[in-house]
Amino acid sequence: MIVGELSEGTFKNNATESPFSAALSNVIVKCSEEASQEEVTLYVRMLVKRAAPSSENQTYKIPYFVVLSKGETLILKEKLEAEVIFEKTQKRIRPTISSKIKIPLQKGESFDDYTLYVGLQITEEQLNQNYKKRTDTPDIKIIKRPLSLKNTL
Repeated sequence: MIVGELSEGTFKNNATESPFSAALSNVIVKCSEEASQEEVTLYVRMLVKRAAPSSENQTYKIPYFVVLSKGETLILKEKLEAEVIFEKTQKRIRPTISSKIKIPLQKGESFDDYTLYVGLQITEEQLNQNYKKRTDTPDIKIIKRPLSLKNTL
């Protein structure tokens, strides 16, 4: 699951201090059994945008996290960092980042007993902005146009 309020954030490129934005758009989990532990591969799709292209390729680092829970019990939290590369002419990219996570399954348990949450490591101020965006009513303007005679017949 993507945590809605933690799915968008603004960051700064370490090398240039130029701001960029990232948004989580999709998560896929693939499983593989190993002895007493289950290992899953988590694929996170992002949309990353920067203000302007650059004269050379640039690497951006995006902090994100994965939380594993069983019911209401937190099992683990891993802080991760995605590295994405913008080619010099690109202003937006849609990378897929993968990471492996071990899930300590007990005998008789299945993956259905667990939930994985994914979110960006953002500031409290950004979190408050994201909450506000979700509670604000969108400003939809009604435009009244006369119908043409062709469409009424």
